[in-house]
Amino acid sequence: FPYYEFVDRSAMYRVGSLFYAIYFIVSFPMFI
Repeated sequence: FPYYEFVDRSAMYRVGSLFYAIYFIVSFPMFI
C-alpha cells in the first residue's frame, strides 16, 4: 500500500515539524 505509506509519512513529517517548532519556541528564551 504505497499510498497509505505516503500519507503516513506526510503526517509524521507534519507532526515532527510542529513538535520541533514548539520545542524551538519553548527553548528560545533560554538563549537570550
